[in-house]
Amino acid sequence: KVIDVAYQAGFSSLAAFTRFFKQQTGEKFSDYVQRVKMEAAASLLERGGQNVKEVAEAVGYTNPNSFTRAFRQYYQCNPKDYRRMKQGL
Repeated sequence: KVIDVAYQAGFSSLAAFTRFFKQQTGEKFSDYVQRVKMEAAASLLERGGQNVKEVAEAVGYTNPNSFTRAFRQYYQCNPKDYRRMKQGL
């Protein structure tokens, strides 16, 4: 959870942490987390060996449909099509 990250980083409030993170990186923390998850998912899909549900779970999604929606929004294609495209199928 974001609040746990904020406290571990020494911030007493979520608002202070998110403001600091954006000032330092130019990116909202939630956008950063989403980007990291999607990049990890893309890497797993390219590598193969896991189905979409397993990839979704590996990057922190409990619902494969939510993962597919998020992936499609980020990459403008669904995970299966992304895998096919990257593997040249």
